[in-house]
Amino acid sequence: MARTVRDTNLDTRAARMRLVPRHKPYWRKIDQGCHVGYYKGQRGGAWIARYFLGDGKYAESKLGTADDVQDADRIAVLSFSQAQAKAREWFTEKARRAVGITITNGPYTVDDAMRDYIEWYARHRKASGLSFTRYAINAHILPVLGNVEVNDLTTKKIEKWHQSLAATPARVRSGKFDPVKHRPAPTDANGERARKATANRPL
Repeated sequence: MARTVRDTNLDTRAARMRLVPRHKPYWRKIDQGCHVGYYKGQRGGAWIARYFLGDGKYAESKLGTADDVQDADRIAVLSFSQAQAKAREWFTEKARRAVGITITNGPYTVDDAMRDYIEWYARHRKASGLSFTRYAINAHILPVLGNVEVNDLTTKKIEKWHQSLAATPARVRSGKFDPVKHRPAPTDANGERARKATANRPL
């Protein structure tokens, strides 16, 4: 899950009340080329997202009304943190479109993200690594995390998956339709270190 950016001028309703109304939004960078802006008008404020397209050009999208008067509802009225979360969804969509990835309706899962990553990898990385990358994804990531929505991923979930992977004995090569088999669990420190190193590769 992406880290929520803090800004003393935008975090709270009280802080935003002290800002001077103006035509230009108060922008806050939350990632490279990605900004969330607060437009302060005479009758309240609104949240805006800005995405860098290159060559000095930006795309902008209105995210919703700021919770200056009404309480946030995560849909039409947003707090600063909620505006960031909604903006990140839009940034992801813009980035995917920029590299030619088809946008699908419905939740965006880890399975979707891995499929898109394989498409990107095939175009931008050495072909020699593609086979292992596919294997690592199919063997270690999708069986556990494939159905999880990307927006629901947390550091804790990823750490739990990684720890479980490091504790699982190494797989034995088998046929495509054969049941998965594992080698005996390591019995010494060297074997445990080797499993942890192996688990770091899919991570």
